[in-house]
Amino acid sequence: MIGHAGQKTSLVRDEQSRRKRLLYRCCRRGTQEMDILIEEFIRQCMKDQRYPLSALEAFVALSDDTLYGLLTHRAGQKHEADGAMRHVLETFLRRYAVETPQQEQSPSPSPSSTS
Repeated sequence: MIGHAGQKTSLVRDEQSRRKRLLYRCCRRGTQEMDILIEEFIRQCMKDQRYPLSALEAFVALSDDTLYGLLTHRAGQKHEADGAMRHVLETFLRRYAVETPQQEQSPSPSPSSTS
């Protein structure tokens, strides 16, 4: 039984270590602006415990260019994600995605009246 308790302690330490490493990585990835968004998002996800650490780690591993393209709806920018990682990405995009402005339509020319 002593071995079982030691294994449990080791697993807890491993998870704590992964969480610390994840927080370190999420605020030292690339641009300061993206790091701020991602750190706040990851802290909230870890607090809520909605996603497995592996999905959060995969999310943090995405490049700033990929995330920026997804956030701004850059033409052709797509990312294939599976399982929990897909849910993390969708949650992030819903929270931070830039609204695309509706294209302003010019008023249609009024029909010219003939006299």
